[in-house]
Amino acid sequence: AWGGEQAVSLNQALFERNLARRMPGVVIAKEGYAVGGMNVDAQTLVNALQIIFMRQKPDGSLDASDSYTSPWIGVP
Repeated sequence: AWGGEQAVSLNQALFERNLARRMPGVVIAKEGYAVGGMNVDAQTLVNALQIIFMRQKPDGSLDASDSYTSPWIGVP
């Protein structure tokens, strides 16, 4: 919290699935998916984040028509 407002304090991308699995509170993409975007709830501070995962195509691009979202991190 900062000035009485709840806020997300740390957001860091990890690219090693095995490392991420050993860390508490980490959101990991399903196999074959990658981060394609984020929904952000903010007032003065960032109060919550929701990660949008999209299927990764064989050429490395992302397929927005095949996506899912994480639970909210923080309270929107």
